[in-house]
Amino acid sequence: MVSRLFVATVAAALMTSPSLAGDIVVTGQAQTFGDLEFGYSGTDRIDAARSGLAASIPAGSSVASARALLVRAGARCKDAAPSQMRCTSNKFEAVEDMLHDVSWTVAVNHDGDAVTRVAVDRASIGS
Repeated sequence: MVSRLFVATVAAALMTSPSLAGDIVVTGQAQTFGDLEFGYSGTDRIDAARSGLAASIPAGSSVASARALLVRAGARCKDAAPSQMRCTSNKFEAVEDMLHDVSWTVAVNHDGDAVTRVAVDRASIGS
C-alpha cells in the first residue's frame, strides 16, 4: 500500500518541477509575460523569455503541453500553419497620458505531436 506521505511528496515534486508545472521558469521563478515585461529591462526581457522558454519547452515536448504552458503565462494560441502554432500576449495601456502597446509572439514549430523549435519575439510601440 502506498502511504499518503509518499503520494503527497510525489505530488509536490511534480507540481514544482519546471518541465511538469507548466510555467515559463527563469532563475527558478515561474514567469508570465507580464512578469517578463516588468521584471526585466532592455534586452534582458527577450533574453529571459528565450532562455526560459527553451528550458520549459525543449524540442520533443508535446504541442499540447506547450500550448497549456503559454496560455497559463498569458498568451492566446492558434494554429498559424499545419506545422506551426503562434501564441501572442498583448498589453495595451495608457501610462502618464502616453499610449504603450507591447506584444510578445511565440512561434512553436512542430511535427504534429512534438515541438521542433520555439522562437520568441517582442514588439513595443509607444512610450
